[in-house]
Amino acid sequence: MAVYTTFFVMSATALTSAFPDWKPPLPEPESRVVTTLFGTQTVHTRAPLFDPSKTPFPATGTAKVIVGSYSDYLEARLPDAVANAPHWATKGLTSVELDPLGAIVDARPSMQVALFGPPPQSCVIYEFRKEVLSAILASPDEFARRWAAEMSTTVHTHSQTGVRVSPDWAIEDALRIIEHLRALMEESADSASLYLLIES
Repeated sequence: MAVYTTFFVMSATALTSAFPDWKPPLPEPESRVVTTLFGTQTVHTRAPLFDPSKTPFPATGTAKVIVGSYSDYLEARLPDAVANAPHWATKGLTSVELDPLGAIVDARPSMQVALFGPPPQSCVIYEFRKEVLSAILASPDEFARRWAAEMSTTVHTHSQTGVRVSPDWAIEDALRIIEHLRALMEESADSASLYLLIES
């Protein structure tokens, strides 16, 4: 299943207006019984409940048939508000890859959930912590080196049974992503935040 990830810059007020049917996390986790492939189980979650009759996703661009590069496809499928903001549309970067950036700064995740999208889509918008972004801007090369090293450990490259499932990261791979984030941060106003829309 594809995981689409779009980084974008927007103020908190504009974010709320752009995603009116989305909801912030619950103040505290609540217990909920869910049914999975392994049967029913109780989970603790801050994900809110939704009215299923609400619109599931904001209006997207008008393009229906994609002719051109894969980046054209990624751009055309964005919600209008995100497409009109400074952004970088890509694929496959999630909190698994990005939270180590926060661990480098202060041993905490790099992002926090800003909004949950209503079902049936599985969509979340994360907000990057300012402390993490400031540290990246101050030393992008060092962050790229440490990030690549972390993403090359067996925790990220091997399954629990010891089978390699992904290659090591090169410093250049990490720096390329950081450069995209840095370009977005440089476009942002003081009142704006860097967000990550994840769709799966």
